[in-house]
Amino acid sequence: MAFEGLVENIKSTGLTLRDKFLESPLVQRLSEWYENQTPNRQRLIVILSNLLMILAILYFPIEHFISSSEFVYEFESKRDLTKTLIRSHREVNQLPIMQRAKTSDTVKSMIENQFKEMNLLPEQIKFVNIASISSTLIPSNKMDYGIDISLNKLNLKQIVNLGHKFQSLDPAIKLKDMILSANKEDGRYIDGNFKLIALNIPHYEPPKPEPEPIKKGKKNAKAGDE
Repeated sequence: MAFEGLVENIKSTGLTLRDKFLESPLVQRLSEWYENQTPNRQRLIVILSNLLMILAILYFPIEHFISSSEFVYEFESKRDLTKTLIRSHREVNQLPIMQRAKTSDTVKSMIENQFKEMNLLPEQIKFVNIASISSTLIPSNKMDYGIDISLNKLNLKQIVNLGHKFQSLDPAIKLKDMILSANKEDGRYIDGNFKLIALNIPHYEPPKPEPEPIKKGKKNAKAGDE
């Protein structure tokens, strides 16, 4: 009974509101204007009114769908970026720590020993000097020292072997320049000038672990014992 009474109240309230709406001056003027139109125009007005109602009904779900799609795209973009950052962080942490380059005298001695292993003749070795080498790509404060090497009358196989050996001397030593030219006395051979750079690798100190926070329970227990 109570439910039926509630339904009747809703119906009566709806009818009252509808009557007030239809009796409003604006609706009356629109109704008179509609009645004065030709049948074709009335039919067109009805069609346009229905289309506007349909668009009004569809607007909210469509707008909600578009907004949801944008939120999903933004979420997926941030999720992919987070995954990339985590993966990059793990890869960086797994990289071996590069040690500082060996001293210049040690590296010079290693180069001279390699010349002996390759059976280079004394007249082929013009000089091996420890020098200050400039670079447009590497700042001066990132370079420890340089080595300037000049060799004469090399064949192609020796050039390739020297390039490989210089690159393998030390992880912190890089081959900066390799300038080749034909030998003036015998065009079958090649003169080579090699410039090596020792990178100034800063000393790495692993981060100190943060102290564990003191639990309040233990602290209070100690205070109670005192």
